[in-house]
Amino acid sequence: MNSLPTFNPPRWACNSHCHVVGPRARYRVDENHPAIPPDSPAEALFALQKQLGFDRVVIVQSLAHGLDHSAAADAIAAYGSMARGIALLSSQANANEIADRSIEGFVGMRAHVPKMIPNAVGPERLAELGSLCADAGWHIELHLHGPELAEMLPVMARLPCNVVIDHMAYPNPLMHDDLFHAFDLANVFCKISCIERVCETDLTIGTAHAKNLIARAAEKIIWGNDWPHINVTQVDDVALVNILATIPSAARELILVDTPDRLYFHGKTK
Repeated sequence: MNSLPTFNPPRWACNSHCHVVGPRARYRVDENHPAIPPDSPAEALFALQKQLGFDRVVIVQSLAHGLDHSAAADAIAAYGSMARGIALLSSQANANEIADRSIEGFVGMRAHVPKMIPNAVGPERLAELGSLCADAGWHIELHLHGPELAEMLPVMARLPCNVVIDHMAYPNPLMHDDLFHAFDLANVFCKISCIERVCETDLTIGTAHAKNLIARAAEKIIWGNDWPHINVTQVDDVALVNILATIPSAARELILVDTPDRLYFHGKTK
């Protein structure tokens, strides 16, 4: 991928979901994890950000590094005030652990619901984490699949913090009705990321889902490219960015600038 997008993101545009992994010579990686990409270091991410035209970035802690946040924290420090992080918390997480991550530039935590993922959370644990995050001014990024939403919706409605649903809750290939029900909750947002995972060979399918969500509530949507695209074989970041040109300009400003600013940067870089 050497070309430049035909779409030019607006000033302060944020890539709200990506990861860094390695390099292994410096940062320990859990090689037993079933979905570990090759080294995808901060320098490569920064070069991609420049190529795609994004000023700001949110780095989500990778399961490849587990609870060792060194790679992500160093990347945030190197990128400066235009970067924020989403952490993974231990099963015994407390306010002190969150405070330590906050100093490093993390502003939220990712909660994994699928039971095959280490430290997966159920409804009771999600409620506990919501209280911890609210006290710290954090939000929760909820990684789950559409059928898992129904069990979580009553808890999400009671959480005292914001919730961001990752990756459109993985439509495969249809959007799950409970995602639209979640949008009725004032504290729920959604990432239109992983468009390519809906159908790698036809991005229009995932794009249609994203546009349905935008039509429902553009002010609740953010965008990320999910680099380095773990377990995806055919992906073109330029093509993913160019899809944004097909979204109405007012919605683009909300999705790329205003809502990420609210969730991650709290107006500190605009």
